[in-house]
Amino acid sequence: MGQYGNQPDFGTEAFDITPSDDINSTTNLNNCILYVGGTGDVRAIIAGNTYDLAITTPSSSITTDGEFTFQVPASAGVTTSGTGGNAEVTLTVAGGIVTKVNILNQGNNFTIADTMTFSNVALPGAATSVVLTAATTSGILFKNIPDGTFLPIVVDYVLATDTTATAIIGVK
Repeated sequence: MGQYGNQPDFGTEAFDITPSDDINSTTNLNNCILYVGGTGDVRAIIAGNTYDLAITTPSSSITTDGEFTFQVPASAGVTTSGTGGNAEVTLTVAGGIVTKVNILNQGNNFTIADTMTFSNVALPGAATSVVLTAATTSGILFKNIPDGTFLPIVVDYVLATDTTATAIIGVK
């Protein structure tokens, strides 16, 4: 909807939204904006930000500190447990361990609980592989939205947790 050369500046599709904490293809709103009919809060996941990465198996003894960027799963020594691909992740190593994970590109087809494994081929000297697990993002909480408001954001999910607003409609 709007501001794109091939789209009108108004919605051409509308549907009721039932907030859900399930992150899957059934609950994915596929880039819609929100109309909030009843006052309250809305917790939503911005389009394209469907997961966070948690370090579930850290490693020690990585011989080089710094930032390392990987194409997942295309980089040498990097594998995934699912069918996800085309992601880009930067790992920050300090004192021989991974201290920070930054998702540069979410890629596609990653689902919650998929893993990304970085072996000692990817991280020289690593005593064990570093394993990251895709975990549900907590989203952003928009507070005190008055009734009759269009939120100027594009979302993929409206979460049930903390959402108190009613009569939420997705518009595309």
